[in-house]
Amino acid sequence: IEALAPNTLMINAARGGVLDERALLSRIHSRSDIYTAIDCWEGEPNISSALLQEVTYGSPHIAGHTAEARLRATLSVSESLANFLGNDRKPVIDLSQNLKRNISLVENIKDGSISDVLSLVHDLGGLKNTLLEGVDQAATLKPEVFDNIRGATELRREFRAHRIRTDDFSNSTVEELKALGFSFD
Repeated sequence: IEALAPNTLMINAARGGVLDERALLSRIHSRSDIYTAIDCWEGEPNISSALLQEVTYGSPHIAGHTAEARLRATLSVSESLANFLGNDRKPVIDLSQNLKRNISLVENIKDGSISDVLSLVHDLGGLKNTLLEGVDQAATLKPEVFDNIRGATELRREFRAHRIRTDDFSNSTVEELKALGFSFD
């Protein structure tokens, strides 16, 4: 973590405890030249409120909470159940068609940046603020607050479920958004 170059974006959306949170907090305190997005925390739901206050983005372990992820999980469970019951008929779900339904349109973004688009489709800054509101006088985030916010977070769509309509992006921004999965009209 100390060796990270300035302007690096450190993301933990894997598992809590994979990232050395004390080392990350130390790096942020000594040199605040990296960006951080933490979704999976050591000791969830008893997370480090000190780290929460310092990260760029913090969320309550919701990286996989999308409509598409739920659909894929449902399909996987259905197939496993069919296999367990010895049923060679697979569930009739056309995943690709279901994922294409209800694609949202993001438009009229003037002089936008990637962070502007991301904020429109899912406000991570707002989630961090909601978590911070749950930090009490003793600078502790109560586990039930973490769990309640996690449970109340709106199910969102993956980036590929959003089409962007605008002429106000640079070619490099368009290419970066396409690499994230967004499509353009």
